[in-house]
Amino acid sequence: MQTNNVSKQTRSSFSDDVSWIMDVPRDMVAVALDYPDGYVISFHHHPRAQLLYAVAGVMTVTTEKETWVVPPQRGVWIPPMM
Repeated sequence: MQTNNVSKQTRSSFSDDVSWIMDVPRDMVAVALDYPDGYVISFHHHPRAQLLYAVAGVMTVTTEKETWVVPPQRGVWIPPMM
């Protein structure tokens, strides 16, 4: 469902493309996405910082130097361009 109010927008179909976030004229943007079990996102970076948080399930976050296992109800701060 799409609305004119960015803060109330929801995405009903899954897509990796979150580039539209860069066009939101706010310092902070919240986006909720559901990923299927075993889903892998390839290495990438964003011009904005990101707080990655899992309500349920476990995430593995990997950079060139480190790997973190993130349990549910925990988050990882990802600096811009990381």
